[in-house]
Amino acid sequence: MVIPHRFSWQHLLILALVAVFTIVLCLVMRRRSELVQRIVFITLGVTGVVVFMLRWLFGWHNIFTIAESGWRVGGGYSLFPLELCHFGLFILMFAAIFRKRWLFVFAIYVNVFWAAFAFLAFPRGYMYPVETNPLGQWMFYDFFIIHTLLIALPIAFIVCGWYRPKLRDALPAAIMLLLTGLGVYIISVIFNHIELFTHGLANYMYTVYPSGQPILQWIFDIIPIPFVFGLPLIPLFFILYILVTLPFLKKDERREQWRDLWSRDNLKTLGFKSYQKPETPRSVRRP
Repeated sequence: MVIPHRFSWQHLLILALVAVFTIVLCLVMRRRSELVQRIVFITLGVTGVVVFMLRWLFGWHNIFTIAESGWRVGGGYSLFPLELCHFGLFILMFAAIFRKRWLFVFAIYVNVFWAAFAFLAFPRGYMYPVETNPLGQWMFYDFFIIHTLLIALPIAFIVCGWYRPKLRDALPAAIMLLLTGLGVYIISVIFNHIELFTHGLANYMYTVYPSGQPILQWIFDIIPIPFVFGLPLIPLFFILYILVTLPFLKKDERREQWRDLWSRDNLKTLGFKSYQKPETPRSVRRP
């Protein structure tokens, strides 16, 4: 059967559901007490991790399949939380629990944009089960719930005052994305080298090869070098981080924060300055 193409009505419906959930969550939580916000946000964070872990039982490559073939299953790498959106769930959960600024930076700048990128650019992965077995494949719910939480919950952090975007956060966010990509690329190479998986399929964050994904394939055709072909995306995301931060700044703050972003002190520490203190939410309006 023909798999729905990008921006088909099925794809647009999925995107609309994500937007509706995000808006409703923000509207409902913004006037709740800090205690209620903490309970809901931590619960949603834990829910994302649990949903991911359930793929061990119900996913395309479940634990029983792996056990039968001695941990050498093509595609079994999807069980490990080493994709950006997978370990991003743990970052999201820890951000809700500990409220460290660097966790918020990763959750908001890295998670949100990468999850949105996945929703927009890779509809084949989560729409395939809808076409072949409507609403009957766990991985559809897995993808939909995980990526929706990665978008909605960080935005709720901002709306509820748990975190306020600053220009200086764009630099560490880009560095986090770069180092994360390098780390999972090394792991992918190691896994494939020791033949932990058959056919060299470990390809976390598409750092080894584009797996036929249109946008990544186009870049790979120009730069056919593993990991290196994804590097042009880093400055693009960095610019995007800056652009989406600007609306959150007051006019008199923009010039000061722009200087702070490119200050010697900020560049010397790669932007990771004073990230040890937990974020203190502004006073929450009670109903």
